[in-house]
Amino acid sequence: MKVEVYTLGRFQIRRSGQSPELNAQAQTRPMSLLKLLIASDGEIRSILAADTLWPDADGAQAANVLKVTLNRLRKIVGKDVVLQSAGHLSLDRDLCWVDKWTIDKLLSESISNLNAGETAMPPVDTLLELYQGDFLPEDSHMAWVLAAQEQTRSSFLFVISRYVRILIDQKKSEQAIIISLHMLKIYEHAVVFYAHLIRAYDQLGFYDDSSRLFWQCKGIWSDLTPFLNRELIESFAGSQGMSR
Repeated sequence: MKVEVYTLGRFQIRRSGQSPELNAQAQTRPMSLLKLLIASDGEIRSILAADTLWPDADGAQAANVLKVTLNRLRKIVGKDVVLQSAGHLSLDRDLCWVDKWTIDKLLSESISNLNAGETAMPPVDTLLELYQGDFLPEDSHMAWVLAAQEQTRSSFLFVISRYVRILIDQKKSEQAIIISLHMLKIYEHAVVFYAHLIRAYDQLGFYDDSSRLFWQCKGIWSDLTPFLNRELIESFAGSQGMSR
Protein backbone atom coordinates (compact mmCIF):
# COMPACT_ATOMS: atom_id res chain seq x y z
CA MET A 1 0.00 0.00 0.00
CA LYS A 2 1.70 3.20 -1.18
CA VAL A 3 1.89 6.24 1.08
CA GLU A 4 1.85 9.79 -0.25
CA VAL A 5 3.26 12.61 1.88
CA TYR A 6 2.65 16.25 1.01
CA THR A 7 5.05 18.69 2.64
CA LEU A 8 5.13 21.77 0.39
CA GLY A 9 2.92 24.45 1.90
CA ARG A 10 1.20 21.85 4.11
CA PHE A 11 1.71 18.51 5.81
CA GLN A 12 -0.59 15.66 4.83
CA ILE A 13 -0.35 11.88 4.67
CA ARG A 14 -2.49 9.80 2.35
CA ARG A 15 -2.78 6.01 2.14
CA SER A 16 -4.81 4.60 -0.73
CA GLY A 17 -6.15 8.09 -1.36
CA GLN A 18 -7.34 8.53 2.23
CA SER A 19 -5.87 10.56 5.08
CA PRO A 20 -5.44 8.46 8.23
CA GLU A 21 -7.07 9.80 11.39
CA LEU A 22 -4.36 11.06 13.70
CA ASN A 23 -4.44 12.11 17.32
CA ALA A 24 -2.38 15.27 17.00
CA GLN A 25 -0.94 15.17 20.50
CA ALA A 26 -0.22 11.43 20.56
CA GLN A 27 1.37 11.46 17.10
CA THR A 28 3.67 14.46 17.50
CA ARG A 29 6.81 12.35 17.85
CA PRO A 30 6.05 9.93 14.99
CA MET A 31 5.26 12.85 12.68
CA SER A 32 8.47 14.61 13.70
CA LEU A 33 10.44 11.47 12.85
CA LEU A 34 8.72 11.20 9.47
CA LYS A 35 9.44 14.85 8.71
CA LEU A 36 13.09 14.44 9.69
CA LEU A 37 13.44 11.40 7.43
CA ILE A 38 11.95 13.36 4.53
CA ALA A 39 14.19 16.37 5.17
CA SER A 40 17.18 13.99 5.27
CA ASP A 41 16.34 12.71 1.78
CA GLY A 42 14.87 9.50 3.16
CA GLU A 43 17.72 8.17 5.30
CA ILE A 44 19.41 9.09 8.56
CA ARG A 45 21.54 7.40 11.20
CA SER A 46 19.41 6.36 14.16
CA ILE A 47 21.66 8.07 16.68
CA LEU A 48 21.55 11.33 14.71
CA ALA A 49 17.75 11.16 14.49
CA ALA A 50 17.49 10.74 18.26
CA ASP A 51 19.99 13.55 18.93
CA THR A 52 18.17 15.88 16.54
CA LEU A 53 14.66 15.27 17.83
CA TRP A 54 15.42 14.82 21.56
CA PRO A 55 18.68 16.64 22.25
CA ASP A 56 18.10 16.81 26.00
CA ALA A 57 17.65 13.05 26.45
CA ASP A 58 20.61 10.87 27.41
CA GLY A 59 21.74 8.04 25.13
CA ALA A 60 19.67 5.21 26.59
CA GLN A 61 16.57 7.33 27.04
CA ALA A 62 16.81 8.72 23.50
CA ALA A 63 17.25 5.23 22.06
CA ASN A 64 14.15 4.01 23.90
CA VAL A 65 12.08 7.01 22.77
CA LEU A 66 13.21 6.41 19.20
CA LYS A 67 12.21 2.74 19.38
CA VAL A 68 8.71 3.56 20.63
CA THR A 69 8.35 6.41 18.12
CA LEU A 70 9.42 4.18 15.24
CA ASN A 71 6.79 1.58 16.15
CA ARG A 72 4.11 4.26 16.28
CA LEU A 73 5.16 5.67 12.93
CA ARG A 74 5.04 2.22 11.33
CA LYS A 75 1.47 1.79 12.56
CA ILE A 76 0.52 5.00 10.76
CA VAL A 77 2.30 4.60 7.43
CA GLY A 78 2.84 0.84 7.29
CA LYS A 79 5.52 -1.34 8.82
CA ASP A 80 7.30 -1.89 5.49
CA VAL A 81 7.53 1.82 4.69
CA VAL A 82 10.03 2.69 7.43
CA LEU A 83 13.13 0.52 7.39
CA GLN A 84 15.79 0.00 10.05
CA SER A 85 19.13 -1.55 9.21
CA ALA A 86 22.75 -1.25 10.37
CA GLY A 87 22.06 1.72 12.61
CA HIS A 88 20.15 3.63 9.94
CA LEU A 89 16.50 4.54 9.43
CA SER A 90 15.12 5.00 5.93
CA LEU A 91 11.91 5.29 3.94
CA ASP A 92 11.22 2.80 1.17
CA ARG A 93 10.87 4.98 -1.93
CA ASP A 94 8.92 2.26 -3.70
CA LEU A 95 6.27 2.50 -1.01
CA CYS A 96 6.51 6.17 -0.08
CA TRP A 97 6.03 9.10 -2.48
CA VAL A 98 6.97 12.58 -1.25
CA ASP A 99 6.25 15.80 -3.12
CA LYS A 100 9.55 17.37 -2.01
CA TRP A 101 11.60 14.48 -3.36
CA THR A 102 9.76 14.62 -6.66
CA ILE A 103 10.19 18.35 -7.14
CA ASP A 104 13.83 18.31 -5.98
CA LYS A 105 14.62 15.71 -8.65
CA LEU A 106 12.85 17.72 -11.36
CA LEU A 107 14.57 20.93 -10.26
CA SER A 108 18.00 19.30 -10.23
CA GLU A 109 17.48 17.97 -13.75
CA SER A 110 16.18 21.35 -14.94
CA ILE A 111 19.14 23.25 -13.49
CA SER A 112 21.60 20.85 -15.13
CA ASN A 113 19.87 21.27 -18.47
CA LEU A 114 19.68 25.06 -18.20
CA ASN A 115 23.33 25.38 -17.19
CA ALA A 116 24.35 23.09 -20.05
CA GLY A 117 22.43 25.22 -22.54
CA GLU A 118 19.94 22.48 -23.35
CA THR A 119 16.92 23.60 -25.36
CA ALA A 120 14.47 21.37 -23.48
CA MET A 121 12.20 23.55 -21.35
CA PRO A 122 11.70 22.80 -17.64
CA PRO A 123 8.44 20.99 -16.72
CA VAL A 124 7.01 24.24 -15.39
CA ASP A 125 3.37 23.15 -15.18
CA THR A 126 4.36 20.18 -13.01
CA LEU A 127 6.66 22.32 -10.87
CA LEU A 128 3.98 24.94 -10.25
CA GLU A 129 1.44 22.27 -9.40
CA LEU A 130 3.76 20.55 -6.93
CA TYR A 131 5.07 23.67 -5.25
CA GLN A 132 2.29 24.87 -2.96
CA GLY A 133 4.63 26.78 -0.65
CA ASP A 134 7.64 26.29 1.59
CA PHE A 135 8.62 22.88 2.91
CA LEU A 136 6.86 22.25 6.24
CA PRO A 137 6.02 25.92 6.88
CA GLU A 138 4.63 25.20 10.37
CA ASP A 139 8.01 23.80 11.43
CA SER A 140 10.16 26.69 10.22
CA HIS A 141 11.56 27.15 13.73
CA MET A 142 13.56 23.93 13.29
CA ALA A 143 17.06 24.40 11.86
CA TRP A 144 16.89 21.17 9.85
CA VAL A 145 13.58 22.25 8.33
CA LEU A 146 14.97 25.66 7.38
CA ALA A 147 17.90 24.05 5.58
CA ALA A 148 15.59 21.82 3.55
CA GLN A 149 13.27 24.76 2.85
CA GLU A 150 16.08 26.86 1.45
CA GLN A 151 17.36 24.04 -0.75
CA THR A 152 14.04 23.59 -2.53
CA ARG A 153 13.00 27.26 -2.51
CA SER A 154 16.20 28.59 -4.06
CA SER A 155 16.19 25.94 -6.79
CA PHE A 156 12.51 26.56 -7.53
CA LEU A 157 12.95 30.33 -7.79
CA PHE A 158 16.01 29.92 -10.00
CA VAL A 159 14.35 27.52 -12.47
CA ILE A 160 11.08 29.45 -12.76
CA SER A 161 12.91 32.76 -13.13
CA ARG A 162 15.11 31.38 -15.91
CA TYR A 163 12.03 29.97 -17.62
CA VAL A 164 10.20 33.32 -17.47
CA ARG A 165 13.29 35.05 -18.85
CA ILE A 166 13.26 32.62 -21.78
CA LEU A 167 9.59 33.40 -22.37
CA ILE A 168 10.36 37.13 -22.47
CA ASP A 169 13.27 36.57 -24.86
CA GLN A 170 10.85 34.64 -27.09
CA LYS A 171 8.32 37.52 -26.89
CA LYS A 172 5.81 35.34 -25.04
CA SER A 173 4.96 38.18 -22.72
CA GLU A 174 1.47 37.05 -21.74
CA GLN A 175 2.77 33.71 -20.44
CA ALA A 176 5.60 35.48 -18.62
CA ILE A 177 3.11 37.78 -16.89
CA ILE A 178 0.84 34.92 -15.79
CA ILE A 179 3.72 32.95 -14.25
CA SER A 180 5.31 36.02 -12.63
CA LEU A 181 2.03 36.99 -10.98
CA HIS A 182 1.61 33.43 -9.74
CA MET A 183 5.10 33.45 -8.25
CA LEU A 184 4.49 36.77 -6.49
CA LYS A 185 1.43 35.26 -4.82
CA ILE A 186 3.77 32.67 -3.29
CA TYR A 187 6.71 35.00 -2.59
CA GLU A 188 5.71 38.63 -2.65
CA HIS A 189 9.31 39.71 -2.05
CA ALA A 190 10.77 37.78 -5.00
CA VAL A 191 12.18 40.91 -6.64
CA VAL A 192 13.20 39.22 -9.88
CA PHE A 193 9.57 38.57 -10.83
CA TYR A 194 8.76 42.28 -10.54
CA ALA A 195 11.60 42.82 -13.00
CA HIS A 196 10.15 40.18 -15.33
CA LEU A 197 6.71 41.77 -15.11
CA ILE A 198 8.04 45.19 -16.05
CA ARG A 199 9.91 43.83 -19.05
CA ALA A 200 6.86 41.85 -20.16
CA TYR A 201 4.61 44.92 -19.81
CA ASP A 202 7.12 46.90 -21.87
CA GLN A 203 7.07 44.28 -24.63
CA LEU A 204 3.30 44.59 -24.83
CA GLY A 205 3.53 48.37 -24.91
CA PHE A 206 1.95 48.79 -21.47
CA TYR A 207 4.42 51.51 -20.49
CA ASP A 208 2.16 53.15 -17.91
CA ASP A 209 1.75 49.80 -16.15
CA SER A 210 5.48 49.07 -16.17
CA SER A 211 6.32 52.55 -14.88
CA ARG A 212 3.72 52.34 -12.12
CA LEU A 213 5.00 48.92 -11.06
CA PHE A 214 8.57 50.17 -11.01
CA TRP A 215 7.79 52.97 -8.58
CA GLN A 216 5.56 50.66 -6.55
CA CYS A 217 8.49 48.25 -6.21
CA LYS A 218 10.81 50.99 -5.05
CA GLY A 219 8.35 51.64 -2.23
CA ILE A 220 8.08 47.96 -1.34
CA TRP A 221 11.84 47.61 -1.06
CA SER A 222 12.64 51.02 0.43
CA ASP A 223 13.17 49.59 3.92
CA LEU A 224 15.62 46.92 2.78
CA THR A 225 19.36 47.16 2.34
CA PRO A 226 20.92 49.49 -0.23
CA PHE A 227 22.23 46.39 -2.00
CA LEU A 228 18.72 45.10 -2.65
CA ASN A 229 17.54 48.51 -3.84
CA ARG A 230 20.47 48.66 -6.24
CA GLU A 231 19.69 45.13 -7.39
CA LEU A 232 16.08 46.13 -8.03
CA ILE A 233 17.01 49.16 -10.11
CA GLU A 234 19.70 47.30 -12.05
CA SER A 235 17.27 44.45 -12.73
CA PHE A 236 14.92 46.92 -14.35
CA ALA A 237 17.62 48.68 -16.37
CA GLY A 238 16.65 48.82 -20.01
CA SER A 239 12.91 49.02 -19.36
CA GLN A 240 11.26 51.77 -21.35
CA GLY A 241 9.09 54.64 -20.26
CA MET A 242 10.68 55.19 -16.83
CA SER A 243 12.82 58.00 -15.54
CA ARG A 244 15.78 57.11 -13.41
